Amino acid sequence: MSSVNDLAERFAGYIEQQHQLHNYIISSSILAEAMGILFRYENFYAVSANTPRFVVVSRDDPPSRRNFSGMHGLGRIMLRRSGIEAEIVGLIANPEEVEDCIKKFCNNAACLLLMPQHLVAQAQVLYGESPHAILHLTRENQVSVDAALRRHVHADPLVWRAAFVMKENCIKDLDCTSLPAPFRRNEQMTQEQLLIKFPDADLLPISRNRVLGTISRPLP
Repeated sequence: MSSVNDLAERFAGYIEQQHQLHNYIISSSILAEAMGILFRYENFYAVSANTPRFVVVSRDDPPSRRNFSGMHGLGRIMLRRSGIEAEIVGLIANPEEVEDCIKKFCNNAACLLLMPQHLVAQAQVLYGESPHAILHLTRENQVSVDAALRRHVHADPLVWRAAFVMKENCIKDLDCTSLPAPFRRNEQMTQEQLLIKFPDADLLPISRNRVLGTISRPLP
């Protein structure tokens, strides 16, 4: 029987295949049209993976959030189309855990659709493992820092990566490729303390009180 990780890997491959068929469109509304899925803006969010398939995105959200929500909805429809949603339901007994798992799959789908692998590779050729690679994705793909952070972290299975946002000496956001994480979300830590513990960390101020950081090492 497949594990959740197996299903996630298969779904990522399916997303890549479908995205390639549509020339890696990174606008959710245009991609929906190309896929024959109804798409519109209202004052709420909704998605239907049944016929007629549609995605409704809140017009009140900022542009980067609207595009992410749209891709999340398209990910939900592709999860149903691929048959992997049914496998998740068959694998996990608890309905709440099923919904949590589906949400994670759709969040990952949105990241993959907004930041295709060749664009992530381009950012990393330009900026390597530094926080500048994450900021490049936010600018070029019009996504939030937290979405770009996660896409950067999970782009290469052969590299251990962690990326985080510090605000006023507190880890406010964090993702890494494997556990244990280098530190916990909401952990109190100054930049000096972090660099003593992780001298290879790369820190970049991105606003008056926020710092974006990365740590990376090749896997043994």
